[in-house]
Amino acid sequence: MAFFAVSASLTNSAAADTVNWRQFEGTSITWAYDIHPYADALAAQFPEFEKLTRHQGHAGTLPDDSYWNKMTIQLTTKSPAWDVFGTGIQPA
Repeated sequence: MAFFAVSASLTNSAAADTVNWRQFEGTSITWAYDIHPYADALAAQFPEFEKLTRHQGHAGTLPDDSYWNKMTIQLTTKSPAWDVFGTGIQPA
């Protein structure tokens, strides 16, 4: 998620001119988050991200419990299906 935040902030700065946005052109990124307004706001930026980078972006959201359970499994088995995932306060 930090990658997307940095990408978004650089598009409006002089640093955007020095970034090779297409250095990984043709690759894809799979992003996941629990269902939340933050996820909606970030997913809305995917078209701009894809335009700048020529990356294929795949966003997915899951209900809260499912999301945290799947993330825990992926991290403990060291076989993540997601390249980027949102973090926050995990439910107790």
